[in-house]
Amino acid sequence: MCCRRSEGVVYKRCTHYVPISFHDKRDCGNRYCTFSAAHPRSCKNCNCEIHWYPDYKQDTVGYREGACSGCFQYFAGRPVINAQ
Repeated sequence: MCCRRSEGVVYKRCTHYVPISFHDKRDCGNRYCTFSAAHPRSCKNCNCEIHWYPDYKQDTVGYREGACSGCFQYFAGRPVINAQ
């Protein structure tokens, strides 16, 4: 499957990296990957791969307080413990 380089932010509470933009696609050259240039344009309603490989590079461009949207509910009402 094809992969990309991403830029994103890290949430301080849960430490999850969340991408905000994608760049520099690396083509896998697989005709069964819908994101590849090798995938036939005539292939419609196929069972080809429609998922990206994990990013080959993740550039952190900032940090945000709190938890990401996936963890927000888990951390709701829990005390913040400052690690040193």
